[in-house]
Amino acid sequence: MKKIQIDSKKIRKLLRKLVMIPANYFFWYALSIIFISCAIGGITFYYFAILSQKAQIEITQPSFQFQENVYREVVNQWRIRDEKFQEADTKTYLDPFMHSSSSTSTTQ
Repeated sequence: MKKIQIDSKKIRKLLRKLVMIPANYFFWYALSIIFISCAIGGITFYYFAILSQKAQIEITQPSFQFQENVYREVVNQWRIRDEKFQEADTKTYLDPFMHSSSSTSTTQ
């Protein structure tokens, strides 16, 4: 059988070449990334800023009109809720943890 020898010098040269390829072209990689991001940003700006200003918004519905009867109904509902809230604040509840004197004397 033939022994397989690993030549570490050849592997080191190959790894150096593989590492140096992106390092040699780093400037071009960075320049292309900057150009692509500027292009995407420019297209986005044009689409959302420039084209949106050119579009005219047409109002098809009539303007808002205040409806007095709906307003009174809402205010009435608020008043009823406020009364219930105030009533609950003044109501006193029994303490469930306090034993009456008759029940404590029978248990002791």
